[in-house]
Amino acid sequence: GVDLLHNNFSFTELYRICVIILVIELVKAVTKFCMRYIIIGASWKVENDVRKRLFGHLLKLPAKYHDKTRTGDIIARVTNDLMAVRMMVGPAIMYSLNATVLAPLALFFMFSKDAELSLYAVIPFPFIAVMMYFIAKNIHKHFIKVQESYSDISAHVQENLNGIHVIKSYVKEESELGKLTGISLEYVKNSRSVIKLQSLMFPMLDVFASTSIIILLWTGGRKVINGGTTIGVVVSLIMYIGLLVWPAIAFGWVTALFQRGIASMGRLREILDE
Repeated sequence: GVDLLHNNFSFTELYRICVIILVIELVKAVTKFCMRYIIIGASWKVENDVRKRLFGHLLKLPAKYHDKTRTGDIIARVTNDLMAVRMMVGPAIMYSLNATVLAPLALFFMFSKDAELSLYAVIPFPFIAVMMYFIAKNIHKHFIKVQESYSDISAHVQENLNGIHVIKSYVKEESELGKLTGISLEYVKNSRSVIKLQSLMFPMLDVFASTSIIILLWTGGRKVINGGTTIGVVVSLIMYIGLLVWPAIAFGWVTALFQRGIASMGRLREILDE
């Protein structure tokens, strides 16, 4: 379409290209809705099934298990941890599939347009993969601590509410509030560690993606001046880089979701294995 605008063109040809783009976008909209409806819907069913299984299993466990296990810890696992598992089996899988299909297709069309420029443009992307690996590894480690801190808060509040008469009788309100403040600050500290890693991840993705576009503009611009390619090819390659950025971002986000989900699933398995 861009190359057509630089030549003697008829509006009929331009309209044909516009109609093709609109049809593709319409198909994309319908399939994206179906993808979300099916996969995200399935993840809610999975969450429901796991919750019922956990609840049924807890009812069958002997009283001595409930005596030695904090109620707040169980509540944290069947709420916060279960949500993390749902995000893993829903959005994480959906975006993984999306990126797995989109990235190879974008690369195929890029290299079919201009292999040399495409090769220059994808130079930063291996660095993205390496960065994602190390960040995801650290997210997993810190997220386990976050979930444990959340369990401590839930257990402390639940125990205090159950023993409220004792606390008030011995005038322990300030003391218990101080303990809650301490474990809440620990939760904040652990959450900040995860947030710092995620805050580093997305700006770094933007930097590498922008580097690809800069390389493409520089090498592609020189090639257009020398008559080796057309402006339309450079524009299309920039659009394909945009398509590749999403799988890279999705890979980072999905990696974090999988790390959280795996950590949470391990905590749920501890109940089911009991």
